[in-house]
Amino acid sequence: YLLLQAQVNLDRRDPFSSLDSLSMPDELLGSDLSGIKMAFSPDLGCAPVDNDIKSTFFKKIETFKSNFLKADQGEPDFLDVHKCFEIIRGFNYVASHKDKLDNHKEIKKHCESIGITYLCTPFSYKAAVELIELDVCGFKIGSGEMTDIPSLIKIADLGKPMILSTGMSTLEEIDATYNALKDNCKNLSLLNCVSEYPPVYEDINLNVINVMQKRYPEATIGHSDHTPDLYTCFAATALGAKIIEKHVILDKKTPGPDQSVSIDFMDLKNLVDGIRKIELSLGNNKSVHSKEKQIREWAFRSIVTTSKIKAGDIFSEENLWTKRPGTGIPSAKLPDILGKIAKNNIEINTLLKDEDIC
Repeated sequence: YLLLQAQVNLDRRDPFSSLDSLSMPDELLGSDLSGIKMAFSPDLGCAPVDNDIKSTFFKKIETFKSNFLKADQGEPDFLDVHKCFEIIRGFNYVASHKDKLDNHKEIKKHCESIGITYLCTPFSYKAAVELIELDVCGFKIGSGEMTDIPSLIKIADLGKPMILSTGMSTLEEIDATYNALKDNCKNLSLLNCVSEYPPVYEDINLNVINVMQKRYPEATIGHSDHTPDLYTCFAATALGAKIIEKHVILDKKTPGPDQSVSIDFMDLKNLVDGIRKIELSLGNNKSVHSKEKQIREWAFRSIVTTSKIKAGDIFSEENLWTKRPGTGIPSAKLPDILGKIAKNNIEINTLLKDEDIC
C-alpha cells in the first residue's frame, strides 16, 4: 500500500470554492494516487480552471489544521532574541491563517461527494479530539510532535491509525515513541524524514528506511520527502517504503511556505507513474519469462562447425566454435565436446547435433 500525500495552496478568503475549482488538464487525469495531503496557505490563491476534479486523480486529501492558539499550547516561548522576529512572523502567519472546524466539515463533505478520503493533521491532542467529530479515518503527525509522547499516547487512545514523521529525531527518540505507541495504536506508521526545506541530499540517508524496517517491525515504514524533484521518492520506493509523502503545488510560481519543496501536478503524475512501475518491478523471481523465450532462441549461442568435418575427425577449436542462434547444443557444453570423435560427415557452418558425436 502506497500513500501519496501532497500539499496544495488554497485561498483563505474562500477555501471551499478554491477546493471546488481544483482540477487538472485531461492528460493528468487517470493517475492512481493513494493519497493527497492538502495544506491551507491562505492569501495565496489559485486560479480556477475548467475541468472538475476527478476521483481517479485524488484518493486522499490531508489538511493541516493550525492550532497554535489553543489553550493547551499558549503563546510561543521566545528564548533566543536573535530569532524573535522570524518566530513572531511565523506565529502571526499561522495564527491569522488558521482554519475553522466548520470549514473542515464543509471541505470534508465536498471531498466525500467526489470520492476523496479526507485526512487532517492535528498539532495537539485537543485538535485531535475536535477532529474526531469529523470522523477522520486517521491522523498524520508532523515531526515536531514526534517526541511528544504524552500527547501521542492520548491521540492513539482515540483509536485511529497514526502516521508519524521522524524529522529532527534520533533513532533512540524514535525507539521511545515506537515503544510507547506500538501496543495501543491501532495502525502505526513511521516515515523516514529530514526536516530541511529543501534538504541537503547528503542528509536524507535513504538507507535508514531499511534500518527502520528491521528496528520497528510492527510499524509500516515510509518516507516523507522534501526535495523539489522525484529521485529520492523513486529510490525510497525501491527500498521498500510503503508510504510516500510529497508536497504538491498547483503552480511553482505561487509564493508560499512550501514552494521550494513542492512539485507541480505534471511532476506528480510522473511520480505516481514511476512509483507504480517500480512497485511492479520489485519481484525476486529470476527465471526465463515467456516474453524472453523467443529472444533467447536467437540471442543465445550454440556449437557450430567452422570447417568441414569428416566422420572419425576429432573435435577441436579448429573445427568447432560458438555462434547464434541458441537452438542447438548450448555453447557452454563446448569444453565437454572437444576431444571427442565425429560420428558423421558435417558441413561447415552447421549446428552440431548430439547424433553427430560418438
